[in-house]
Amino acid sequence: MKLKFGFVEEKRPASLSPVKFCHVSHLFIASSRSDFRAQGGPNSAELAGMKTKKSRVSQARRRSVEVSPQPTLDAGILTLLERDHRSMKELMAKLKDDKTNTKRFATFRKLEKLLHSHMVAEEKALLEPIKTNPKFEDEAIEGLEEHEIHRVVIASIQRVKDPDRRYVRMRSFCEILTHHLREEEEELFPEYKRLTAKVTRRSVGRAFLKTRKKTNSNRENLGALDTVATSR
Repeated sequence: MKLKFGFVEEKRPASLSPVKFCHVSHLFIASSRSDFRAQGGPNSAELAGMKTKKSRVSQARRRSVEVSPQPTLDAGILTLLERDHRSMKELMAKLKDDKTNTKRFATFRKLEKLLHSHMVAEEKALLEPIKTNPKFEDEAIEGLEEHEIHRVVIASIQRVKDPDRRYVRMRSFCEILTHHLREEEEELFPEYKRLTAKVTRRSVGRAFLKTRKKTNSNRENLGALDTVATSR
C-alpha cells in the first residue's frame, strides 16, 4: 500500500498500521492519534482549522481558474503570440478528434479565423518592422513568406467540394502550420527576447493586441484575447 501526500510518496512497511498524514512544517507519520500528538502534531481543533483554511484556498483557486480576465495591455508580444499559438494547437487537436465532417469544418473555420487575425496582427506589429533589421531579417522574411503560403493553402481548401478530400487537405495544412509555429517558438522568439528590452516587447504587444481586436471575427475571444498573460 502506498500513501501519497503532495509530491511525497511513502510506502508503508507491513509491520505498521495505517497512518495519517498531515503537513505542518514537516511531514509527520504516526501509527495512532496519540503518537501523532506526542510528536508535536496539531490537535483536533487545529486540524479542523487547517481543513477549513485548505478548503478556502481550494475555493479561491477554483474561482481564479473559472474567471476569464480581460487581456492586459502590458503583456509582452511573445506572450501574446504564444497564447495564440496555444489556441491554434488546441483547435488542431480538436479537429483530429471530431468525428463528423460538420464538426471538423466548424472547428477548421474557427482555426482559420484565428489564424487570419493572428497573421495580420503579427505582420503589422512585429514582422514588417523587424524585417529590415539584420538580426531578425531572415526569420522575419521567412515568416512573412510562410504566412502567404498559409493563405494560398486555405483558399485551396475552401474550393474543394468533396468533404473527404477537404478534410485530408485540412489535416495536411495542420501539419504545415504546426511546423511554422514550432519554428517561430524555437528560433525567432528566443532570439527576439534576448536582443530586445521588456519595454519594447510590451509596446509591440500593445500594437499587436490592437490589431487582433480589430481583425477578430470569431464569436469568442481566443488566444491573446482570452486571458491575462504574464509580461515577458
